[in-house]
Amino acid sequence: MGEYMGRENEKELNKIVSSKKLDGNWPVEKILSILESIKGVNAKIRSKKRLGKILLVLGIIGISIGVVVADNNSYSFLAWPLIIIFLLTFLFGLFLYFTSRKKEFGDDFHTYLWPLLNDLKEDIDSKEVSVFFDLLPFFSKKFKKGSSRKYKHNSYTCKDYYYERKLCSITIPLVDGNILSIDCKEFSIDFQRKRGKKEKHKYKRKFNFNLRLAFKPQKYKIKSLDLLNSQNISFKEKGKRNIIGIKFVQKEKGLNKYIALSHHLTLQNIIALYGSIMPVKSKGIN
Repeated sequence: MGEYMGRENEKELNKIVSSKKLDGNWPVEKILSILESIKGVNAKIRSKKRLGKILLVLGIIGISIGVVVADNNSYSFLAWPLIIIFLLTFLFGLFLYFTSRKKEFGDDFHTYLWPLLNDLKEDIDSKEVSVFFDLLPFFSKKFKKGSSRKYKHNSYTCKDYYYERKLCSITIPLVDGNILSIDCKEFSIDFQRKRGKKEKHKYKRKFNFNLRLAFKPQKYKIKSLDLLNSQNISFKEKGKRNIIGIKFVQKEKGLNKYIALSHHLTLQNIIALYGSIMPVKSKGIN
């Protein structure tokens, strides 16, 4: 897929990168192209962040060597230039690391949104897809809702931090005339464990999904209410379209705070929605 190019497109991409959210209406191919561009931007940001880490380590090692040299009278004239050089290296690494960390994106847009739309693109109408998707990492301070009191577990001092956000709201027009809606709210916990200078984290992410499929009763009908009930699928008659919906929870956990959301369970539930309806047979000519 080609890169997201052009002056107007570049302005639009810069706005998305600055706001850290995808919010608008575009054809599906353009959304996929935007996401590819964001992935490239994020890769560069994380490369700078890794370089910052390396420079931090080099700075600490260099300063330590400088202090040792300063204690040796024979080479003490080399100590201060060495210390100054590596102090500057350390400070530049610190600057690079923290500025990059503030700029980086979460991983969900390319582990969830991109593969989801890519898998569905043949079934998506040429009309524009309405999409809101939060591009920030889930552990951003913006989403922090509170924390527990400190408590003891084995030899660790523990504290839990709670995060909450609206991750996405997507409306997709499909080639069969139906409209698919996907909404998701996220609730996450950072379990912090400390013992002396040692610090450990465990992360749990919970996603509450709400999928809805709106269809015209002239074209589709539900197979049976019993089938809907057995699969916890809701049904509403609403205006010109009937709506079936399904709610489900997806959980991710791990020791790495970059654990990301997968799209496979969403696809399974979309298939379940389609499995509960059938085309209305056209009346034959007598």
